Amino acid sequence: MGKIQNSNEQTTLKNILFVDFFNALRLSQPELINVTEDELEDLANEYFKRTETKSPNTDKQLRGIGVDIAILESCYNILIVSGYDKNFVSMLESYKIELFPDNVLEVCRIIVNQLEVLNFKYTTLKAQEVQPPSSNMTGEDALAQLSVGLEMKLDFNQVTVLEYISFAKALKEKNQALKKATKRK
Repeated sequence: MGKIQNSNEQTTLKNILFVDFFNALRLSQPELINVTEDELEDLANEYFKRTETKSPNTDKQLRGIGVDIAILESCYNILIVSGYDKNFVSMLESYKIELFPDNVLEVCRIIVNQLEVLNFKYTTLKAQEVQPPSSNMTGEDALAQLSVGLEMKLDFNQVTVLEYISFAKALKEKNQALKKATKRK
């Protein structure tokens, strides 16, 4: 099964494969990584201490981005179907988009570009969240989210818990840089 890279070593977050660890936590089955219940609890405490990366504002940010996406999608759909509508002028101005009767197609292109940025921002913020294992998510799911957020391929059968934590921190830094870059626009 390959739970530990070197079976002579003490079981630590450095040598436990992430998928196996995550699934052992999720299923409360310490035998998946050849440890006792107490050892699994200790490892889990260390893991959660190291991964407290979720900002208290993340949920608020996700809701805000979700609202922006919904508003811009609605504006886009109405503009495509109905054309210019003076009721959307002030709404779009709040997104720094100027709508005139003769620039509807250009505004639609701008909205599509902003939606791409917002969707990317939403996806990366969502992937940044480190949450306790749920019965719905597997270790592979957690690594897939991380892989998408970092835009890199991960070999799910080789990533240790410490590597996962490092990748999660890298994703957090990437998200912070993205946030700063989008604030400048």
